[in-house]
Parts: sequence; structure tokens; C-alpha cells
Amino acid sequence: MGLEIYRLVAGDSGEIFDAVFPVVTIAFFFFYSILKTLFGVFVGKKAAAVFSVLPSVLLIFLFRRTDLLPYSALFMGTAIIVGAVLRLLFEFMPYLEQVIDFGSLLMTIACTALYFGFGAFKSGHRTITFMFVFLVVLSLSALQKFLFEKNGEGFPFFFYLIMAILILIVPMRDEPINWTPVLDMGRRMSEGMRESFDSVSYYVSEFFNDENYVTGYSALGKTGGVVNSSERTQLILRSSDKPYYVFKDSESNLFKLRRKVLYLAGGRGEDTSQLIRFAHLLHSGEVSRGYASVFSQSAKVSLEYSLLKTPDEIAPVNSFVMTDENGRVKDGSSILPHKRGYRLEASYLDIDYGSPYLIALLENAASEPNSFLSESGIMTYEECCEYLRELYDIRLDDIISGEDYLKILEEIKTEEDEIYQEYLDTAGATPRMRELAEELSFDAGNTFESCKRVEAYLRQYQYSTDLKGKDRLVTDMSTPEGLSTMADLFLFESGKGYCVHYTSSMVMLLRLSGIPARAVSGYRYSFPFEPDDQYKVSGNYAHTWPEAFIENVGWVPFEPTSSYLPAEERTWNRVPKEEKETADIPSLTDTSVYPSASYGLPDNIEKNLEEEENEDGQGITLGIARLLISVTIFIALLLLLLIFGTRMVRELKYRCGTNNQKLLMDVELIKKSIVKLSAEDFEDRGLLSDYEKRIPEELRKEAGNVFASYYRLNYAKNPVVISDEESIRAKELRERLLVYRKK
Repeated sequence: MGLEIYRLVAGDSGEIFDAVFPVVTIAFFFFYSILKTLFGVFVGKKAAAVFSVLPSVLLIFLFRRTDLLPYSALFMGTAIIVGAVLRLLFEFMPYLEQVIDFGSLLMTIACTALYFGFGAFKSGHRTITFMFVFLVVLSLSALQKFLFEKNGEGFPFFFYLIMAILILIVPMRDEPINWTPVLDMGRRMSEGMRESFDSVSYYVSEFFNDENYVTGYSALGKTGGVVNSSERTQLILRSSDKPYYVFKDSESNLFKLRRKVLYLAGGRGEDTSQLIRFAHLLHSGEVSRGYASVFSQSAKVSLEYSLLKTPDEIAPVNSFVMTDENGRVKDGSSILPHKRGYRLEASYLDIDYGSPYLIALLENAASEPNSFLSESGIMTYEECCEYLRELYDIRLDDIISGEDYLKILEEIKTEEDEIYQEYLDTAGATPRMRELAEELSFDAGNTFESCKRVEAYLRQYQYSTDLKGKDRLVTDMSTPEGLSTMADLFLFESGKGYCVHYTSSMVMLLRLSGIPARAVSGYRYSFPFEPDDQYKVSGNYAHTWPEAFIENVGWVPFEPTSSYLPAEERTWNRVPKEEKETADIPSLTDTSVYPSASYGLPDNIEKNLEEEENEDGQGITLGIARLLISVTIFIALLLLLLIFGTRMVRELKYRCGTNNQKLLMDVELIKKSIVKLSAEDFEDRGLLSDYEKRIPEELRKEAGNVFASYYRLNYAKNPVVISDEESIRAKELRERLLVYRKK
């Protein structure tokens, strides 16, 4: 429950915690319990409990030094500590049984409130089911103690335990109980609590960050370190459009669905110039409405800021109209940060950059420099308004005036000089980066092909957020020097990283090839197949990707990050009506189309990745073996320390003790020897006469004298002082019994 509260406040995802953390914690608790039982043979229960948790220090050290399992560094240390604390609490907490009874009731109420009020415990892991079942069982047992057991009418605990086991093993019925009314009532009752909790966590969450990074939207500032995931909802999307594309599969002749993927860029504002560029691209290719619908369509989406604080406007790529409660939003950022509840409406062009029909247009435009800038290629304002209305039902005259249209055209003509100055800066680039860029762009037919070559090359690198050592280098992606530093480390040293590393590398390689490029920060949201009233975009959807400036086209996004599908593999698969019968769509993911994918990685990167793959299983096995050996040796040494330490302490205490103390210690050891010498089961009733009957006959008289001294010492009315003779007699009897035991 504490783990779930931490996740809700800190915005952590931690599915691995749901599945593994409770089990590992319980395993360590039982491990300490076994050690406590073992050590209890030599020392008292309290001391044995303390000694049993001492291996936790070694375990924490070993798990920090050895990355045995994925995410082990995240939860092993905590599980070790929690297991040790639980072991000590079970030994030293006063009124433990009452604490368990009352605690079970309180935890059941708290977990139910967290479940209905804040969406906690929704991972679906089996451990969550076990937790709720046994919490309910413990609560029922506690209730019957309070209500019935005082009158002797309560059920024993094993009755509830059997009930829990039956609940867990009996299969569920096919038609579940309709809990909707109960759930609705719970949601209504907890709505106020949830709002208060979210508000508090919204302002407090920043205090939970450390040197690592939590996934979520951020501008291109310091980045590149280790990433912690976050399920905290940062944006809420609403759209009347379907969350998928429908296409007809040419092989099966069946209609299929393709999940919709939306790139949301931060800090852009309205990009009307991109709309005009795209319109001219289609116009130059004489694209009709039906042909344009194969790879593009007009769309709208409403965005609501949830647990997000930023001055940046976040909207889909290619947004041409953005409005908030105050009207049009033309700039990419506001003066003050937007907070929770801020709403933005965006109209944008949804473009399938993986469509072979669009790619053909892009390649043709990239191969014909200055065609768009020529006077013959520019549409008039009226022509452009009519063309966009024909293609997408977009009323350009409602968006910009004729005067603004001419200004945008002039800006487009002069903008390219500024673009080439700002987005061709290669400061910090190393010679080996320049050499790689030349190799990848060599004999490329056009700038678009060069971009696809670089994209395909980078997708060979390993995706990983679990970075170590120098791979954790943190740089500033807003500067060319920062991009270069991150790119060089990723390309030639580490060979693994996440989106910021791929993006930095592609941006710099394109710039070194003479292609303007920039990094974009935002979200990459993959819609579910089921339509919904709203779609929650958590911090885990935060993403960074590169965009390249293609002549006569404008800015085009690319996806070099290997964990995400490139545009060609998530294309809408649409075919123009006139080509449905005969269309032969090329496979643009084939290396024959973009041969850069066949370029090998640097030798040291390939070697590192190969060794990492081959040694991964061996490393885990060896790591576990070393850990087990180390822990076993430590426990053996601890056991030897207890055995010999206990003997040394007892011997020292005996030598320094009075005759009275020596007699008491001797009698206790005599009793233990008699129990071990007894062939029959021995029940200690507290009577020394029972021991005297089982002592060897030749020692029975001597034992009677020693026991008489013991009784006189413990039960005489006046204080008794044991003589030296009595003390020596007891010691000799103890030693003689040891000889009998050895025989």
C-alpha cells in the first residue's frame, strides 16, 4: 500500500514493482525468519532476530554492485530493507497480534479507497489479487474476534485461511457480477478526494525527482541521463475522429484497422506556412481530392493540460489553427506557464509520411530545386483557397487574409536563408561524425533519400533507458555543442540510448550532410483501437524526434528511435481508387530502397552489442552464483561467530561469576545434557526430579546433591551463599555428563 501511495504521488509507473516487489520482499522476510530459527539454537530469540537481519547489509552491497536482473537496482535494495524491518517488527513490536487485527481493518479501508478513488492497484497482477483476498480474510478474522470471540463463538483462523485459498483457486464464472452501480457510487463519493489528492501531488511531485529523469514533457534542455517511467496523466485528448485507420488488405481482401499515432510538438504555435507549403507540393503534382485522401486528411483534436506546467503550446504536428478560451493562439509559448485545466483546440493536417504515394511526391520535389519558389509554381491567394477547400474542406480565407498570404509567401522565400544558418550549425562535431555523414549521404539521389538512409542506419542501434557510467552523460540539446556531444558518444562509444540520443545523432548527421535539421520535443501518442470520450496521455508517451527541412516541402518528421515503428511500417495502406486493381506498392522498408540500412555499425559498437547479448544470460547466472556463494559464506561466518562467540561469552561470564551464578549456569547445562542423553521423548514440567530419574545411575546421587543446592538457592527464605565445594561439585557433574554424551 505504501508503494502504491508513493507511485501516485511521485508519478512512477513501476509495473515491475507490482509483479515482483511484494514477492521479493516476502521472500527476504522468510529468509530472515529461517536464519532467526537457525541462530535461535545458539542464542536467545531477541538476539537471533537481530543477527538474522545482518546479512541484509551484505545483500544490499552485492545488489548495488551486481546488476543481476532488469530493474534490480530499483527494487532489490528496498525489498531487502523492508523484509528486514518486517522481521524485526514481528519480533519486537508490543501487542503484535492486536496491531495486525486493527491494521488489517484500516488497510482494507485504505486500499479500497485508493482503488475506487485514485485508480490504484489496477495493474492486474496476481499479487494484487492475493493482497486484497488476504486483507479481507484478515479483516474478517479481526472482526469476529472483536464481536464474537469474547463469548467463545469465534471461528479459528484456519477457517478464514481455507476460505482465502478457495477464493483464489475456484475459477470465476463466465458472466461477472454487475458491480457498475457500486463502482459508480464509489467514484462519486471519491471524486472530491481524488481532486484534492491530485492537486497536492501536482505541486509536490517535483520534490520526488533525483539525479535521474522522470518521463514527461520538457523543452530541449538538460537531458540524456537515466529515465524513470511515469504514468502520471499530463494531457487529455478529445476527438470525434476514429482512433484508427481502415484499409483493405490486398492479400486477404478483408478490411483491417491500423492504430492511429499522433505526434504532439511543444512550442510551435500555428504553422500556417507549412499548410501552404504542403498545398503547393500537392498542386505541383496535380493531386486530386481522392488521391490526397490516400495519405492526408484534415483533423481536429481538443487538448487539456492535466498534471503539466509549461508555457509551451502543445499541439499536433502540422497544426494550422489553434485556439484557446481567449481566441487564436499563434505563438508557440505564452508568458506564464499553463497549468492544469488549460484547453487548446487544434486543427491540423494528418499526414501519412509512410505512404509510397506521398514519398514519391517528396522525392520528386526534393529532386527539383526551386520549383516551388518560381513564379509559375506559386498559386494566388484565391487559387490556394479554392484548392484547399477542394482537397480538405479547409477554408483558408477564414484562417488568413490575402495580405497575410502574400506575407507568408515572402517569408517562405526569405526563411530558407535563416533556416540554413540556424539549422546547419555543426559546432562540436567530431571528425568521425563528419566521416560517417559523408559515407551515409554518398551518391544519394536527393535530400529525402539521404534522410531515410540516416534514419535506417540509426535504427540498428540498441534502445535502452538503463544507462550506466559515461552513457549517462547529460547535455543540453538546445545547443549544437550539446547535440554533438551526445551524438558522438551514442554513435561511437555506448551504442545504446533512447530517443534523445537517436534524435541528436540524426540531427547532427543530417546537418553534416548539408541538410537543415532540428530536434522536436513533445509526445508520441498511440491511440487504442476502442473509441473513447477522452484519451489520457501519460508522461511515458513523452518523446523527442528529428525533423529535416526538405526543399519545396518544408519540415518532415522522421523516426530513428528503434523502439518505435518508422513511418513506412505504420502507413495507412490506402490505395487510390483508380489503382486498387493494379496498384503495386513498393516496400519502402526494404534495404534495396534505402541501402543505408546495410551499412554496418562501428566495430567496437557491434562487438559491445554482441558481447552484451552473448554474455547476458551467463552474466546473470554467474552474478547469482557469486551472490549465493557470498551470502552463504557470510551466514556461515556469522553462525561460527554465534557458536564460538556464545561459548566465549558464556565461559567468560562463568569465570567472572559468583558461586551462586556458576551453580545456576551449571544446572542449566546439566539439564540440557540429560535431555540429549534421554532416549525417550522428554517433557519439561519444571521439576528437577524428572531430570534426576533420567541421569545415569552412577551419577544420580551426585545429581541429587547438586539439585538440592539449586533448590536451596532458589527457594530458601533467607539469602543463600553457595560454597566453593558445592560449586565444584556442580561443575564436575556437568563435565562428566559431557563425557557420557560423547560416548
